[in-house]
Amino acid sequence: MERIKEVERLLRQQKKPEPEREALEACKMQMAEELRQNVILPSRPILVRLCETAAYCSRWTWGALLFFCAAAVFLMFEVPYENALVVCSLLTPLLGALLVPELARSFSEGMWEMEQVCFYNLGEIMAFKMVILGGVSGILIAFGAAATRMETGSFLDFELWICLPFLTVSSLSFFLLRKIRNRQAEYGIIGIDIMAAGIIVCMWSAKEDIYRLMEKQQTGMILLLILAALFGSLIINGMKFFRSVQNGELLWEEKIG
Repeated sequence: MERIKEVERLLRQQKKPEPEREALEACKMQMAEELRQNVILPSRPILVRLCETAAYCSRWTWGALLFFCAAAVFLMFEVPYENALVVCSLLTPLLGALLVPELARSFSEGMWEMEQVCFYNLGEIMAFKMVILGGVSGILIAFGAAATRMETGSFLDFELWICLPFLTVSSLSFFLLRKIRNRQAEYGIIGIDIMAAGIIVCMWSAKEDIYRLMEKQQTGMILLLILAALFGSLIINGMKFFRSVQNGELLWEEKIG
């Protein structure tokens, strides 16, 4: 035991050798030259990288998105307007609750360390995933906008029944992923979606009162301000989520279940 302690003491006394300044500068210059020539990480077209990243999104996610697209087209052309709007308003929160957890799969599946040292690092993978899923969300929201303009639809319907639940659930989902860094965050997002659906049902039961309230100009302006605040909150929480990934801060503490 004494011999082990003596060895440890001698090891602690050893000083790390300092590299020669000329050799260090030569190494830095060589690395900079290789990076300039793209020897280490050759550039690839953005479209190719988007397609490669899209292939790594869950097939359940893509299947659900295709279902949303098919359902939106069917509701627009085959279902009476008000019934279609009710279904769209109930499905919209599910869209936000579905797409945001897809961004956290690197952590929930325990793959973030491997992705961090792969051809594209974790920050790049996350950025492309956010672009892809954000673009798909925009397409689906555009379907909702088109649906509310058909027949007797109005911009108020689009704001109230499509934008409001989507922005609320998406912003809260990003917030939960940043603050609760384990699988409980996913359970919390499911809970948010269920609560949002319940609130929407209550809103539909008081639809006449809500529409009468919205006829007032100041109420319409308040709704626009709320939507602008929710959109800003979504952008801010999304940027904070991305920065926490880049900085290596978004590490899940445990796995539950």
